[in-house]
Amino acid sequence: MVHPKILFYDIETRPMVAEVWGMRDQNLGLAQIREFGGVICFAAKWYGKSKVHFHSDWTDGHEGMLQAMHDLWNEADAVCGYNNDGFDNKYMRGEFVKSGMEPPPPTASIDLYKVVRQQFRFDSHKLDHVSQLLGIGCKVQHQGHSLWTDVLAGDEKAQRLMERYNRQDTRLTEKLYKKLRPYIKNHPHLGIGNSEACPACGSLNVQRRGYSFTRNFQVQRLQCRDCAHWYQGRRTKRAARDI
Repeated sequence: MVHPKILFYDIETRPMVAEVWGMRDQNLGLAQIREFGGVICFAAKWYGKSKVHFHSDWTDGHEGMLQAMHDLWNEADAVCGYNNDGFDNKYMRGEFVKSGMEPPPPTASIDLYKVVRQQFRFDSHKLDHVSQLLGIGCKVQHQGHSLWTDVLAGDEKAQRLMERYNRQDTRLTEKLYKKLRPYIKNHPHLGIGNSEACPACGSLNVQRRGYSFTRNFQVQRLQCRDCAHWYQGRRTKRAARDI
């Protein structure tokens, strides 16, 4: 079976630095910003592969880091993250355009944060809580905001901890994807070479599980026996006497 290439990734960013007159209800103008934010590192891995790629400002230089991400994205059939539609994807595309890079191909995106929000009512939607709740692990613990301060100051120990933290988030994302894949209703169709191949994982190990009916069609229900994903098969026009 040919597996689609799904790239799991997670980015870390630097905070903005601004001049403010208080801690609450601030409406900042551009003139108050002294340093803008940006991506400082990312970790990424291919589905089913053990290697976790890590690139950063301090290991590759900013342009080298962006090129590494751009190269990986170009190979992917889909990218997957946690809130990547609202954060990571937009941040990376912003970095690409600022650096004069061509846009990556229009790759399918799988956002597990959206799946959690839409499909389940958990007490928290944070990645760490959901991961522990489902028994797949936890995030690397750290000291909070001061980790970013130390990383940006060039502290090598802090940079190594940031790398561990970033890599672990990416591993958790893949594990969470495996747990949630049967619940992803709008999973991009990644089936390979067969009309009944599972759109989620490409498997041909599929079971026909009866039919669903619309006003005009009878629709074959299919379930993948490898990843448990449900999807629709052949649609047959219903005879007038059956409607």
